[in-house]
Amino acid sequence: MKARAARDMSLIGEYAMSVPTEKEIVSPVNLCDDSGLLNRAAVGWSRVPLQKGNLKGAFLRKKRWDYWCITSDDFIFSLTIANVDYVGLCSFYIIDCAKKEMYEKTVATPFGAGVEQGELVDSPARFSWGRSSASFVHDPSSIRMKAFMPGHKLGDFSCDLNISKPAGHETLNVVVPWDDRRFQFTSKQNTMPASGKVTLGGMSIEFDASKSFACLDYGRGIWPYSISWNWGSCSGRSGSNIIGLNLGGKWTDGTGSTENGICLNGRLYKISEELVWEYDTKNFLAPWKIRTPLSKDLDLNFVPFFNRRGHTDAVVLKMCADQTFGRYFGTVRADGRDVPLDGVLGWAEHVVNRW
Repeated sequence: MKARAARDMSLIGEYAMSVPTEKEIVSPVNLCDDSGLLNRAAVGWSRVPLQKGNLKGAFLRKKRWDYWCITSDDFIFSLTIANVDYVGLCSFYIIDCAKKEMYEKTVATPFGAGVEQGELVDSPARFSWGRSSASFVHDPSSIRMKAFMPGHKLGDFSCDLNISKPAGHETLNVVVPWDDRRFQFTSKQNTMPASGKVTLGGMSIEFDASKSFACLDYGRGIWPYSISWNWGSCSGRSGSNIIGLNLGGKWTDGTGSTENGICLNGRLYKISEELVWEYDTKNFLAPWKIRTPLSKDLDLNFVPFFNRRGHTDAVVLKMCADQTFGRYFGTVRADGRDVPLDGVLGWAEHVVNRW
């Protein structure tokens, strides 16, 4: 069974007259007005994070997360601090690319206890609960990531990593409006060199900044209860270029906003088309196809080698996620030219949530 976000030729016909025009934000702006509703002046996108996630009200509907993922040819590592109003979370996972094995652990707290997150992308994020702790601390040129978590069957987990912010590096920052009461600000930042150490029991992993890249998914919003999405991302070298992609689908459809963009050698190229996603929901490890339906901006094949599958069913809370990791092949158009991707490491996911 094939699944598609921009699904068929009827959609292409719908958008053939015009691609939605997205406003570029160029000065700081609050996400919410004084009453906690969407500030319509915030709707648009920017090359640096200018949006302030000043969420208020909307009890049990607010979602805040700081998700980092670091990729190298040998290992993939992720650490998340999140508060979704009724639960706080700190979680990590490690994927051994050669062995196709994953190690993970999550600490959950009631009603976001132990979570500290700011309203700006560069604000520190911290988690502390029992013996577990984590922090993301920004300075003008880097982010320091530290964490400790006991209790995994292999032993204690810890990390101490440095993520560089190259001078002038552009990122993808978008406000997506479902309506005045439901909206999301997302900052997607990729191709950021990462270095440092991750340990789990007797396992020790060293990330080298010349071969490892970090991606940030920063989210602040007030969400509908039921939602589904596609998200794809990659960072790496392809020929003489350093290239990163952020690709989205389903959750932005019909809003006039997309989270689609290309980061080529530190410069952002925004894509306002909704994408066509083709993949097999009965076999997520089969190749995926992702493309722009109206232009030649993006024509990709994604070949997965590992599926990180998560399923939670707690009556009112249901989360089904298939996050596949693999390599991107194909071409994107940026800087007035076609840029090839030849096996750039990343992920593509299919998520259906009631949360």
